[in-house]
This record gives sequence, structure tokens and C-alpha cells, in this order.
Amino acid sequence: MKREILLGAITIILTLNVSAIDLNPFFKYKHEKEIYVVKKEFGIKKIVIPFYFNKASTSFDLKQLLRIRPGMIRKITYTYADNISKLSQKELNRKRITILSDAFSRRLDKHAREILYETCIQTKAEARRQLFTGFVISFELPNQNLGNALESALNYDSKTSHPKKIKSIFQIDTLIEYDYHLYRYENHSHGEFKIAINKLKKYSYWKNRVIVTDVTGSMYPYTKQILLWLKLNYTKHSNQSYVFFNDGDGPKTKKYIGKTGGIYYCKNSDGFNNILKTAAKAMNNSKGNIDLVENDLEAIDKGCEKFWQAKNIVLIADNNAPPRDTALLVNIDKPVHVILCGVKDDRAIRTAYLNLAYKTNGSIHTMEQDLLFITQSNEGKTFTFMGNNYIVRNGKLERYEKT
Repeated sequence: MKREILLGAITIILTLNVSAIDLNPFFKYKHEKEIYVVKKEFGIKKIVIPFYFNKASTSFDLKQLLRIRPGMIRKITYTYADNISKLSQKELNRKRITILSDAFSRRLDKHAREILYETCIQTKAEARRQLFTGFVISFELPNQNLGNALESALNYDSKTSHPKKIKSIFQIDTLIEYDYHLYRYENHSHGEFKIAINKLKKYSYWKNRVIVTDVTGSMYPYTKQILLWLKLNYTKHSNQSYVFFNDGDGPKTKKYIGKTGGIYYCKNSDGFNNILKTAAKAMNNSKGNIDLVENDLEAIDKGCEKFWQAKNIVLIADNNAPPRDTALLVNIDKPVHVILCGVKDDRAIRTAYLNLAYKTNGSIHTMEQDLLFITQSNEGKTFTFMGNNYIVRNGKLERYEKT
């Protein structure tokens, strides 16, 4: 009898070990669009997984998902056409998301809570049957010596070089087997990459500041624009310092809070060429960036030690990549002004960045809105930012849904 009980216990444990994490609870954020469009993003690769219309099945080889390093996944979008039968659609959603969960075979267990999830409901009724149904997985590509590319770009001579031919902005792919049309958008505008420049100019009263910049792969276009602006407006005697961070030099399987490294420093008095070389070196050494989270607060903390006379910290961060080291927030006693890159389509702001700005009486900035925290708010206070609702709970900001 004891042997039977023991065998039963072993069976249960084995079953628990092979079960994949259920991703269904993560797809809470829903929004509507007439048509879903896949947007090209620098340094980001996208895998498209179509599901048959009104079915929980696909002919896509789901084993391909095992090739993706889970820590590099930034976002998973689930999209489908609006369905009159809400109960039927709810069950379809559950089954499809479960299939995706199982395909990852527990490899997402550690990283699931760091990934952004969204459900896009398409509302163009007359084209409902042709609207893409399925998942789009966005993940970051490894660094490819972007520091060298940065130096070349900043030394680029527009007078002797010929402009590249611009491709069509919109493209439509036809998935014949599924009878879907999938729209793609090639964004050739540099406007969104100038967010940091625009905010630095708008808030020029942030005097004696340290600019702390994430220089991992997907942040390349933003870093390029910052340095181009600095090159054109460089003043050697300006009281401004820089910290560039890459979430660790060299390949690392384990990273420790406060000791991840990959942090580089310079100041205006070093000269523009040295600032450029420092940023490029940080980029080229970004071999340890093997997961989504970054060492933002370590970079801020070290920057405050290095440039202790600074009055303001400006963090230029990737909203898609949350900080790994929020525990270091207690060390930071200067206002942190967070400029968030990659905030699109009412995408939720990472609460870690909101709390960094809130706890330090700093501010948070996107292309569309600015939010300044002059003082700490009372418990239970609510506010709306970028279309999302937040509440002060236990001294921290949390996102909540209005009932």
C-alpha cells in the first residue's frame, strides 16, 4: 500500500514538472483596432503564427518556438476578428493560448511575467474572414557590433553619400492557406526616435544632470539621435555627464543585483569624440544582454556615485525592457526623470519605471504625455496616464481596471 502511494506521488510530481505555464491570465490587456498591422521595429524580429478561422488549430510548426531564447521575448500579441458569439470566442481564445503555452514547454516559466501581452480585437466587419487570426511574437536580436555602426553613422558625410531608395511604407502579405491578409508597416520616420532630444530640450531646466542611457540593441536608433543632436549642439563647458549601460559585458548566465556591470562613464569636458567612443564601446561589449530585463538602477546608482555633484538624473529607457534591479531604488536620493522609448498604441507603461519616477519625486515622459511627481500622493489616490488607470497602494503605484 505504501509503495502504491509513493508511486502515485512520484507520478504527480512528474506531471507537475512537465506542465507548461498557462499564459491565459496574462492576456488581460485588450484593445480594438479596425485592422491589425505588424509594425517593423529596429533590432526586433517577429514570428507570425496564424490559426485557422474559427478554429483552435494551426499548420505552423510550433517546434520553431523552441529556437527562441525566452529571455529575449519582448511581446506576444494575440489578434482576431470581433465575434458576435462572445462565449464561443472566449473558448477559442482559451484553447489557442493554451496551445501556445504548451508549445513553449515550460521554457517561459521564469520569464513569463516580464513579457508584454496584448489582445488586439479587429473590428472591420466587412473583411472579417480575411483578417489575420493568431499570434505575433516579438523578440530582440543579439547585438551585432552596433557600436561600430554608431561611429560610422555619426561620421557620415551627407554631401558625398547617396540616399538609399525608400521602400513602400505599407505592404500586404497573403497567407494563402488561411485566406488571410496581413498588413505590414515599414516606418521610415525618425520622429519617434527623437523623443529623448525633444524632452531634453523641453526640460532644459534639468541643470547639472547625468544622462543615463540604455544602449542595448533595440535602443540603437534612439542613442544615435541623441548623439547626433549632441554633436550639433556640443558645448564643452556644459555641466552634463553620461552613463551608458548594456546589462553586462560578455556572456553571463547569472547576473547579480548591483553587480551586473557593463556600465561606462564620461562627461562633456571629455570632448564629443570621447563621448561617442564611450557609447560605441558600451554597445560593442553588449554580449551579456541575453534576457529582457536590464540593469537600469545599477547604472543610475553607479552614476550617482561617480558624479555625486549632479542634481538631476535623466534615464533614457526602453519601456519594453523592465529593470531587473528595483531593489536598488532605496539607494537613489535624486530626482529621476524617466524618458521612455518604445511606448506605442496605448501600450501600458512598465510600473517599475513609474515607481522609479514617483519614489524619487522625478517625472516620466512619453512621446504624447509628461507626468511630474512633485510630491508623494496619498494612499488610494487614482490617476490616468497614457490611457491606463493607476492607484497608490501600499506606497506604490499599481495599474488597475475600473469596474
